[in-house]
Amino acid sequence: MKTKTDIPRTLWPRLVYLLAAVLVSATVASLTMLKSSFSVGGLWNAQAHNRRSVDLVLFNGFVDAPAWYGPVINTVGNLALFVPVGFLVVLLWRSFGRQEISDLGWPRRGVLRATLAGATLSLGIEVAQFVFARGYSDADDILLNTLGAALGGWVAVRLRPELRRYVLGIVCAASLVVLVMMAAGANAG
Repeated sequence: MKTKTDIPRTLWPRLVYLLAAVLVSATVASLTMLKSSFSVGGLWNAQAHNRRSVDLVLFNGFVDAPAWYGPVINTVGNLALFVPVGFLVVLLWRSFGRQEISDLGWPRRGVLRATLAGATLSLGIEVAQFVFARGYSDADDILLNTLGAALGGWVAVRLRPELRRYVLGIVCAASLVVLVMMAAGANAG
């Protein structure tokens, strides 16, 4: 039985999901692990991210922020960065998974998988940033990335298939724009 939230399990959608996952992975890697190598016109100082620090106090950045808009941009940015991750986790898991298409409990499990994947990926990034001195390792980032992935998973299970395709297109286009900006920043820097 097909429901409004069925995700295709044929070859072409799977290839599109995998391509989108590669684009999103490259974007997340660029924006988290390579920030100290890029300079993008006023968005951040590349040299400020060439360091090793740990902040385990939640929302500490709101207390002593160097600019009033910094914590807002950091919060929105961390949420938004992982929404596509959660969205794609649901699509990929549902497309490649072994569960029955008519399984009625899959939306809840899809959001849970997206949330766990987001938390795991975010924790891995924060540890890698610390180990390789590639930025600020921050508990806020883990929390906000995890919430972003959960939101992305929720969106994926709630959208009708035709809207899901539009969102997937937007995710791919946004990833390409960010990657081009990062590449241009690398050439300029």
